Amino acid sequence: MTVQPRFHRAELEDLPLLLELLPEYYAIDRLPYQADVAEAALTELIRGEGEAYLILAGGELAGHMLLTRLFSVEYGGHGWLLDELYLRQEFRGQGLGGAALAFLEARARETGARYIELQVTPHNEAAARLYLRHGFQDFGRRVLSRTVTQPH
Repeated sequence: MTVQPRFHRAELEDLPLLLELLPEYYAIDRLPYQADVAEAALTELIRGEGEAYLILAGGELAGHMLLTRLFSVEYGGHGWLLDELYLRQEFRGQGLGGAALAFLEARARETGARYIELQVTPHNEAAARLYLRHGFQDFGRRVLSRTVTQPH
């Protein structure tokens, strides 16, 4: 059965709900979680570096979606990075992931974005299948990252 989700754009007062979800997401993606770093980053995101959404289904907190802005000459300008899309286990398989991606595409059009980018960890085949089913392509590129140490 498909549940009709509601996407609530998070404000600072929603931070506790996002911080409730983040450790769950990090555990699934096998990422190290630091509560203080997550809280600071989410605060910065909400204050203007991007957009955070709570995904609500049947009045319950089902998950979250985090978006940040990108720019690429290759893709013709501004885009969105789907930094995180997380649905709690009990809400998977109900069409919420597809609805979130449709919401994201509409938001991209609304903001004049030319592309949407995301990353999937190799062990998360279910997520990769969802994204491929909804028109994302694997261009076979490697994503390389490095952290930048800031002076204190």
